[in-house]
Amino acid sequence: MTSTEVPTELVLEQNKTFPGHGQVVLKVFDTKSKKATVVKAKLQSKELVLTFDASNEEDITSQFKVKRATKEYATAILDRISIVMREGQLRLDFDWTGIRRIQIEAAIRAEKLAEQKRKAEEDRIAKEKRIQEEKIAEQERLAALAREEALRIQREKEAEELRKRMEEEERTREARQRRKAFEDKIGNAMLNGGVMLTVPKTQAEEEQGENEGSAPNVIKTWSDEHRAFYYTDLDTNVLTWRDPSIESVWEKLWDADLKAFKFVNKMNGETLYEEPYLSRYDKIWVEEQTTWYYVHKETGDTSTKEPYY
Repeated sequence: MTSTEVPTELVLEQNKTFPGHGQVVLKVFDTKSKKATVVKAKLQSKELVLTFDASNEEDITSQFKVKRATKEYATAILDRISIVMREGQLRLDFDWTGIRRIQIEAAIRAEKLAEQKRKAEEDRIAKEKRIQEEKIAEQERLAALAREEALRIQREKEAEELRKRMEEEERTREARQRRKAFEDKIGNAMLNGGVMLTVPKTQAEEEQGENEGSAPNVIKTWSDEHRAFYYTDLDTNVLTWRDPSIESVWEKLWDADLKAFKFVNKMNGETLYEEPYLSRYDKIWVEEQTTWYYVHKETGDTSTKEPYY
């Protein structure tokens, strides 16, 4: 409140002697708004004013157990009034010693609470950061273990692949030796006028033998185009690429688009484009005899008859 505001109700007027200033008249007013108390004093032609707002009044009434705008209330105020020199001017001053400052304390408590919350939030953030760092460290540790495990598995895989490759190379070498032995046998036989220790049957003999063992009314014929035998059932006029008297899950069919044979498993539908027996036999074409020779990979046995499959 400024000095231009005019108090409306005089609560108490009292003379009080101040050291160095002598006797001074103090007046306590209740303002027009009824929400503030004003203390006025006239000293050396100067009017000194001190205003108490609602929060100050609450502190005083609570401390002295009096009602505002009463003589007791005004007396409690004047008992603590003094005149001081501050910032080069005379001022009225109020001694708050021993009086509980309710709103100030509330503000302090609020500030302390805010500080506690701030500290708690900092602790929470620090804890979350620590947990996150621990989580990242654990993830890095697990990732390192996973890399080590993957490296171990890769090394084992490479070792296994090397072992299989060496075994395959050994099988290939043995098969190459058997093939060479077979080719040497064929070559020596041809050089010796066709005499072999074990003489393979000619195409005609093979065809005749097959016809003798085939089902009745089935003729076996050689196809130069397909370089394979085919079988004709005279009763049904059905042509097949395998002797119909042989029961097998594999059916041999000619693929006109690929110009190659395919082998279809009648049980599960599996289709191969190479003979199912090639894992056990080497298949060799001998141009001079226009005949396929089949060499058993393990035993080296040779035959011109297609292996069973």
